[in-house]
Amino acid sequence: MRSGTVGLTIFFVLAAPFFSSRARACSIALRSEHTIDPAQVGVDQTPPQLEQPAVAELHTNESVGGGCQPKCGHDHSARLTNLATDDRTPVDRIGYRVTLVAGEAPDLGTGRTGAVLAGTDGLALFWDGDDDFDFTVVVIAIDEAGNESAPRTVHITNGAGGCSVGHRRASDGFALAVLALALARGWRASRRART
Repeated sequence: MRSGTVGLTIFFVLAAPFFSSRARACSIALRSEHTIDPAQVGVDQTPPQLEQPAVAELHTNESVGGGCQPKCGHDHSARLTNLATDDRTPVDRIGYRVTLVAGEAPDLGTGRTGAVLAGTDGLALFWDGDDDFDFTVVVIAIDEAGNESAPRTVHITNGAGGCSVGHRRASDGFALAVLALALARGWRASRRART
C-alpha cells in the first residue's frame, strides 16, 4: 500500500465521526400562530391558569458546517414547560405571548410575530447573542376567547455555561485533520528510513 493512500485512509477513518453528522438539513420547527375564535368571545370569560413555567432545556446551536456554513437558526434556544390549562380551550389551542423585560436576548422570539401555540414538548424560544446570557421574560397564556392569564416571569440564564448540541466545533475537525496528517507523515518518514 502506498504511503499517500495510507495517509488518506487514516485521515478519513479518523475524520468520519466529525463530518458524518453535518449532512443534516437545517430545519427549525415553527409553531402555529394562536387565533381567537369569534364564537368563544364573550361566552368564555374565564382566563387560562398559567402556573410558573419551567426552563426544561437550554441549547447553544453551533455552525452547521463547522464554520464554513451558517448556523441553523438562532444562536440559542430554550424550551419552557409547565404551561397553561383552561376550562374551555384545549391545551393545544392555548396561545402564548413572550416579552423580554430584563437583560439582553437579541432577536428573542418564538418563530412568529404574535402569540403562538406550544407544542406537546413545550414552548420553544430562540435568540441570538453570546454564550453568556442572563435575561427575564414575561409569559402570558391566551385562550381561544382572548382571555389572558396572569403574567409569569421566567429567568433564563446559561448558569454554568449552558450546553452545546448539534454539531462539533470546526476546531475539533481541524485538530483531527492535523493529527491525521502528522501520523501519515510520520509513518511515511519511518518507511523511507527503512528503505
